Amino acid sequence: DELQLEIQERERARDQLVHAMKMENVGRLASGIAHDFNHLLGLIQMYVAKAGRSEGEPQRTALQGADAAVRRASAVSRRLMDFSRLEAARPQLLDAAATVNALTPLLEQMFPRGVDVQVETNGVQRLIHFDPAQLESILLSLAVNAQQAMPEGGRFTLALQPAEGDQLLLRVEDTGVGMSEEVRARCLEPFYTTKPIGQGTGLGLAVTARLISAAGGSVQVHSQAGQGTQVHLRLPSRVVGPVPG
Repeated sequence: DELQLEIQERERARDQLVHAMKMENVGRLASGIAHDFNHLLGLIQMYVAKAGRSEGEPQRTALQGADAAVRRASAVSRRLMDFSRLEAARPQLLDAAATVNALTPLLEQMFPRGVDVQVETNGVQRLIHFDPAQLESILLSLAVNAQQAMPEGGRFTLALQPAEGDQLLLRVEDTGVGMSEEVRARCLEPFYTTKPIGQGTGLGLAVTARLISAAGGSVQVHSQAGQGTQVHLRLPSRVVGPVPG
């Protein structure tokens, strides 16, 4: 009984740690998402005003535009609410390419116009065993780090490619400020951060490494000051086949 209680407590602590990382990501994403929401609300106001001045077909077209903008804003809001919920881990077989493609719109909304966002699935057809919400959390956390490392713009790349054996490599790369060797050597340590107080807890990479390791994978970080950062996530995988319902 004591062993069972200890296991349950460890699982609860793990879930709370992952949730803390997710909420940190939501907070750091908020400014970019707010910009998109303001744009969508502006579109809605414009279409409604136009509808009020029009009749017949122009009015119908304006209302259709307002409806489309509302649907887009609602989809972004729903995605964030789903992402931020505290839930126990539910690993399942995921189509890696489909999961990454579904995340692409949110990634594109995160970065300012000066950043070129490239998502490359390269025709990869692999299944991985992972919790979908946790994978989203990992990729968004890495994207937020990349965003903050490129204040003057640059290029963000998320790419999939087969790796040695049956592994799948997820490459997350940016052309930002990079890390010194001292920072790179410690970047996977829990609560280690070079950010000012209130701008980061140092959980992102540490939790990422823990979750990837628990799934039988590994994390490698390559970086040099002034030359960007590359985070390579390797996970066991197999060629896409029928996914159990």
